[in-house]
Amino acid sequence: WVQTIGSICDQVSALPAANQSAITHELMVFFAPLTESLSTLLESVTIDFRESSLVTSGMALYKLLREEHLVAHYSSLSAGERPQLITTIVRFMTAYSSRDIYPEQWLVYNVVKLNVSLSVAGLLTTVLVNDCAGAPELLLSYARWLVAVAGSPVVQLEHYTAANRRRILENWGDLRVKAAAMVLDIWNRLGAAHAGLVPRLVASLLDVMVLQSLEAQQTVFSILCRMFEEDFKATKSLRRIEAAVFDSFNLVVNSGRADSKFAKFFVDALHAYIPSVQDAALRAALDSTRTNLNKLISFTLELVSLPRNDPMYDDDRVASMVALMEYLLSIGRNEAYTYYAFELISIHRGPGGAASPKSPAEAGFAMLAIADLLDFSERPVSEAPQMSYPAQSSRDRKVALLEDAVTSLTLGKCWERAVAAAEELVRQYKAEFAYDRLAAIMAKIGKLYNDIATVERLETGYYRIGYFGLSFADSIRNKEFIYRGAELEQMSTVQNRIRARFPAANFLAGKVDEAPLYKTDGYHIKIAKVDPLVDQTELPKSSLASAQLPNLQRKYFATSHVKKFVASRPLKKEGVVKDKDNEFATLWLLETYLETATSMPTFQRRLEVATKVDVEVSPIEGAYKSLVTKNDEIVAFIAKFSQPTDNPSPFTMLLNGCILALVNGGVGMYAKAFFSAEYLRANPQHRDLVNKIKDELRRQNALLSEGLVLHDRIVQSDMRALHNTLVDYHTTASKGLEESLRG
Repeated sequence: WVQTIGSICDQVSALPAANQSAITHELMVFFAPLTESLSTLLESVTIDFRESSLVTSGMALYKLLREEHLVAHYSSLSAGERPQLITTIVRFMTAYSSRDIYPEQWLVYNVVKLNVSLSVAGLLTTVLVNDCAGAPELLLSYARWLVAVAGSPVVQLEHYTAANRRRILENWGDLRVKAAAMVLDIWNRLGAAHAGLVPRLVASLLDVMVLQSLEAQQTVFSILCRMFEEDFKATKSLRRIEAAVFDSFNLVVNSGRADSKFAKFFVDALHAYIPSVQDAALRAALDSTRTNLNKLISFTLELVSLPRNDPMYDDDRVASMVALMEYLLSIGRNEAYTYYAFELISIHRGPGGAASPKSPAEAGFAMLAIADLLDFSERPVSEAPQMSYPAQSSRDRKVALLEDAVTSLTLGKCWERAVAAAEELVRQYKAEFAYDRLAAIMAKIGKLYNDIATVERLETGYYRIGYFGLSFADSIRNKEFIYRGAELEQMSTVQNRIRARFPAANFLAGKVDEAPLYKTDGYHIKIAKVDPLVDQTELPKSSLASAQLPNLQRKYFATSHVKKFVASRPLKKEGVVKDKDNEFATLWLLETYLETATSMPTFQRRLEVATKVDVEVSPIEGAYKSLVTKNDEIVAFIAKFSQPTDNPSPFTMLLNGCILALVNGGVGMYAKAFFSAEYLRANPQHRDLVNKIKDELRRQNALLSEGLVLHDRIVQSDMRALHNTLVDYHTTASKGLEESLRG
C-alpha cells in the first residue's frame, strides 16, 4: 500500500497547484500510518533495494506537503493523538536523515533527501512552538534531527571536488548552514520556553560546531552565548553549561570528530565574545569558564592524540590522563574524574585484566582515588563498564572498589595500604552486622600482616629521566621525571623501552649539561638511577616508645612510599688536583636532590620532578656518607641473615668486601686524607666530621665482628676456609685500628 500511495502522489504532483492542494488534504488521512510504516522500515538493520524503493515511494506524500496541510490534519486530531503524531514524524525524519537509503555515489538523491528533510522540519516549526514548548524532550529530538542533517557526510562540502561542491551550492545551498539557522530560529521563537533545553542542547550545538562550516559554527555558537547569559541570570553560575560543554567535547573528541582546529575556533570565539558582555560578574565568570575549558580541551586533545592499546605509549597516556583528572577534580567535575580514573585502571591492568594486572599497585591506588569520592549512602551512581560495575548505590560501589583495591594492592605487595583499605571495610561491615563479610575481610587482614612480618619484598628501582629539546610534546618537553620500575627491573630494560618509544633520540651521558639543549630541535634524553630517601612521615607509627619497626618492613619503606630522591656523581672541582694515590682526599661529589609532589607508588609510575637542588659534597663529607651507608647495609644484612636461610652467599660476599678493604689500607686512606694535624689546621670546621668518621670506622669494626660470629653459624662448608681467612684478616685489622685512627 505504501507503493500505491506513492504512485498516487506522483500523479498528483503533475496536476495544477490548486488541484494538488485539494487532493493532498484528502490524502492526509494516510499520513500518520504511512509515517509509522516508514519509520518501522528504517529500523531494519540493513536497508536493501526493496526498503529503499518503499521509502522513496512513501516520501512522495511528504514532497506534496505544505504547512496548511500539516496544520489542518494536526488540528483534526484529538489532544492525545497530536503529540504522538509529532513524535512519530520526528523519529522517522531523524532516521530518514541519518540512514544510508541510497548508494553513496547517488549524489543528487542523497542531497535531495536531506533537503526534503529540512523542508519537512520547517513545516513543523509553528506546531512545535505553539503546542510543544512545554515538551523539552520532543524539542531536543527535533534539534537532533536538524543536527543529523547538518552532520551528514553527504553535505560536508570540503570532501567534494570543486565541480560537485559548486553544483550542490547552486542547487540546494549549504544545508549545514540551513540546519543551523533552523536551530537558531526555533530557539528564538520558543522565547522563555527554551529554558527547558538548557543545558541539554549543548551536545547538539557542539555536534554542529565541529563541522567545517564557519557560518554554521558561528550560528550555533550564538545560541551557546545566549545560554551562558540566561543561565547565569537564573543561577549566578556557569557550572552547568561548562560541564555540558566539556562532556560533549569529550564525546566528539573520543569519536574522532573534533581536532585542534575546532578547539581553536571554540576558544577564540569565546575569547572574542567575552568583551561584548556588559555584566561584569558574567564577564568574570565567562573568563573563568574560558580558562577551564581551554585547559580541559587541551588535556583531552593531547590524550586522544596518543595511540590506544599500545603499551609503548602507556606511560604517556597515564600522565596525560592524570593531568586531566587533577584539573577535573580541582573544578569539581567528579563524574568526569571518575570516568578517567576507571580508564586509568584499565591501562594499569593491561591485557591480563584483574587476574594478572600489569601494574597492580597503581591500579589499586586508582581504585582508592575513586572510592574516596564516594560514601556509604544509597545515592545512585552510574555503571562503570571498564570494571563491569552495574549502576548501583554509592555504598555498593564503594564496597566493591575497596574490595578490589585490597586485591590489587595485595598483588602489588603494598600490603600496608591494602590493610588500611580492608580496615575501612571492617568498620562498615561491623556497622551493618555483616559478620560473614567481616570474617572474610579480617582473614585477609591476618594474611596481610603475616606477609608483612615474614615475606621479603624485592627492591624497586627508581630512575631520573629527562626529555630535552623542542621536538618533544609540551607535556614532557624540557622536563624531568622520576620513573618507578618494576621489581628487579634493570636500568637497561627501562632504557630499551624509552629507545623504542623515541628511536631518533640522542641519549646523554650523566655529566652533560642539558640546559643548552632546551631550545634546540631534536630529542635528547638523559636517564640515571636515583636512590630513594626514606620518608619518615610515611613510616608506620606506634604509641609505644620502645616499639621497633620490623626489619623486613623497614627495608620495604626504604624504597616505597617515597617522594625524595638523590643522585650522585663525581664533580671536577676547579683548582683541585686529583690525588691518584688516595681518591678519598680529593673526591668531590655533586649530589642532586629531587622531589615529586606525591609519594610513589601512586596511580602512575612516572611523576614530574617538582623541585631539584644541587649540592656540592666535599671529600670528607662524601667519605662520611659512604661509611654510614655501608654500615647501614651491614646492619640490614645481619638482620636478614639472622633468620633461617638456604643461601648465605650474599652475606659472605659483603663481609669479604668490607674486610678486604680494611686489610688493603682502607682505614689508612681515611687517616692519611683527614686525620692528620695538618688537615685539621687547614680545615678546623671539619673536626666534628673527623670524629664522626672515626666513630663510624669503630662501628664498622664492631659490626664486622658481629657479622663474623653470625657467619660462623651459617656459612656453607665449601666457604669455611674463606670464613677462617676473613676472621684472621679482621683480627689483624682490628689490632691496628685505634693506632690508625689517631692519624
